[in-house]
Amino acid sequence: MNEFKLGTPEWERSVRHVLDEVRLERVRQDEKWGPQNHNPAEWLMVLGEEVGEANKAALEARFAGEFYASDKPSGLIAYREELIQVAAVAVAMIERLPPSSILRAAPKKRLGRCSALASTPPVSTLPDDGTTVL
Repeated sequence: MNEFKLGTPEWERSVRHVLDEVRLERVRQDEKWGPQNHNPAEWLMVLGEEVGEANKAALEARFAGEFYASDKPSGLIAYREELIQVAAVAVAMIERLPPSSILRAAPKKRLGRCSALASTPPVSTLPDDGTTVL
């Protein structure tokens, strides 16, 4: 597995390569399906279908013993292809949002640790008076 330190030239090249693959997949999807103008719920269904295909490829690779086996890359190749499709659909979803959806907030610090990892989970997620049966 490729593990590059964040912000290094190797990491930058790897990210550029993956984003180029996503861009090419976006072009392929538009050529195949034409412009897509779905509402958010429909987009989520399309994305969910693609995520399902990635799940299937991951399960098939895992149970065929192909995860982390460098001599059996075929399952990981299918898994990677599905992930690229997932990313391309997510990009298409973002592209179709109205310009007013772009956040105007100050840019976030993009490198560094995530403070969410330091958060404390709730003691309980149940209502105070117990569970509710629907």
